[in-house]
Formats: sequence, C-alpha cells, structure tokens
Amino acid sequence: MSPNVIGNYVLLKDEREQKRILNSYIKNEDMWIKRIGVVSTLTFARKGYKDIPFYVCDKVIYDTEPLINKATGWILREVYKKHPKEIVDYLKEKNKKEKLPRFVVSYATEKMSKEEKASIKNV
Repeated sequence: MSPNVIGNYVLLKDEREQKRILNSYIKNEDMWIKRIGVVSTLTFARKGYKDIPFYVCDKVIYDTEPLINKATGWILREVYKKHPKEIVDYLKEKNKKEKLPRFVVSYATEKMSKEEKASIKNV
C-alpha cells in the first residue's frame, strides 16, 4: 500500500520535497513508520529511478532491525532489475565500508548471478 499511496504522492514532488517527506518517515523512531518510508520507494524503483531509492537506502542500510533490512533489500533488488551494475557496485562499496546486514544482502542479491553475489560478499 505504501508504494501505491505514499510512493506515488512523493513521486509527484520535486527532489527536495521528496527527500523532506521521506526523511520524516525514515528518521522516525517507530520501526513501522520507518519501514513505510523505505517501502514507498518501490514506486521509484519500479519506474526505473535510482537516486531516491539510493538516498533512502543510504540512510537505513546498516539498520539493526531485520524488517528494515528486508525492506532495504527489496528496494535494492527492484533497482537491480533496471540498473544491475550500479547495485552490484553500490553493495560492494557498502560492504567494504561496514559489513552489511545479512537480510539486506540476501534479499538484494536474490536475482544476481553467483559471480555477482560472490563479488559483493568477498569484499
């Protein structure tokens, strides 16, 4: 529901307003509200946009909550469908900086080749 309602609403705004609205969700202490903010970026990912999904994922990628990790992985997996190289590079960079949560990696790499998965996990 959040991709269809909130995601479509946010998509109509300019980039500055998109970030402002999404920040109000992803900076919330309530895990469910934060998750709504993450999942709402599926609208962007499905339409081939990557900047806003990357912006949101950057903010929550190392979160300790498994449901946030799963939602982040879903977003990255969806972006991968249209921008595979960017996602592989993004995950390598993030995993090199700090070990990625396992749910993020497993969900994000679900559609990847064995070689791509190995390149991310073996950084």
